[in-house]
Amino acid sequence: MCFFGGFFGFDGLPPIADLLSKQLHFSDSNIGLIQAAYSFPTIVTLVIGGIITDRMIGWANDHSGASAVNPGGYLLGMKIFSTLGLLSALLALLLRRREAGPAGCGLETITTAAQA
Repeated sequence: MCFFGGFFGFDGLPPIADLLSKQLHFSDSNIGLIQAAYSFPTIVTLVIGGIITDRMIGWANDHSGASAVNPGGYLLGMKIFSTLGLLSALLALLLRRREAGPAGCGLETITTAAQA
């Protein structure tokens, strides 16, 4: 879930970078600072999400007695991992639909003087 959300958000600043430069007089270093301010919490979220997922899958495999002798023990961990992956894909699709829909407020609604 954290993985998809992080990549969705990184695409937001480059399309409006010229707009920020021209209309709000942001320098390239200011735009870089905005991108860095957005990137840092995303990286922290991904690390925390990875640690939680790793602990959860490890617990499930230990609980089920997963090993080379008992490969069926990995089933619970695989079900948890698959469920998390499907849930994150669903949430990313719902977010995209909301932002791009008729009542959306996504970047598709921003126009510049050159495009108008």
